[in-house]
Amino acid sequence: MTIIRRFSLPAAFEGGPILDLESRLVLPGSPYAYFRFRNDLQNSIKNLINDGPAGAMSNTGGTTFDAVSATTAEGNGLFCNQVHTLPCSFVSVFAQTAAGANQTLAGNPRAAGSATYAGLYVSTGANLAASYRTGSVNYAATLAKSGGDRAEMIVGAFDSVAQTITLWRPRTADKIVVGSVPLSTQPEGTITRILGAGSTITEDNSVKGYMTLAWNGLVLSDLQVEDIYNQAKVSLAVSGVSI
Repeated sequence: MTIIRRFSLPAAFEGGPILDLESRLVLPGSPYAYFRFRNDLQNSIKNLINDGPAGAMSNTGGTTFDAVSATTAEGNGLFCNQVHTLPCSFVSVFAQTAAGANQTLAGNPRAAGSATYAGLYVSTGANLAASYRTGSVNYAATLAKSGGDRAEMIVGAFDSVAQTITLWRPRTADKIVVGSVPLSTQPEGTITRILGAGSTITEDNSVKGYMTLAWNGLVLSDLQVEDIYNQAKVSLAVSGVSI
């Protein structure tokens, strides 16, 4: 006789991850980073594609983990030790808050001056943004927050051939495309920030993340974004995270 015990959602077990209960995402191309934040640094770098490490991840401190997420405090961040190059795409699932601002979700840490950076952010004005900055000029596809305090997924693609930035919010079927962007200078730095909070804000000085994905050499399509969202929605629901 087989006895099956049913657990109510979220299916969290104290002291351990629930990796085997969540369905793995089937992703396009070869992402260089696939992080599902949970429990501790080691569990967070588990690559759900092939059960191997998703590249080394470093932590500047001020980071706390729980069974389903990681939270970085003001001025701190989590990094994938690999550079991102154009064209590139990012996916971020994070805890959106009304006060959250100046948050780096994926890509380069936001910087002033003439530094070149690209990535997904919550701007200083608290908007969701896929931004590219070069020569002291900022180009961004932006969306106002929607749905209040909740887990949210946004996707950004930086197409250096079409010279476009695209930002998707799959939950609301929003898509913003900004053209004529001079995506010719590569982003600076040798690491990709996969979660980080700014040091100049006073409203919400932390950011919580659930999942980050990153690709070099791939510009995600509408169908790919929809497919990733549908898979992530089912997988994260096992942990009680609704996107």
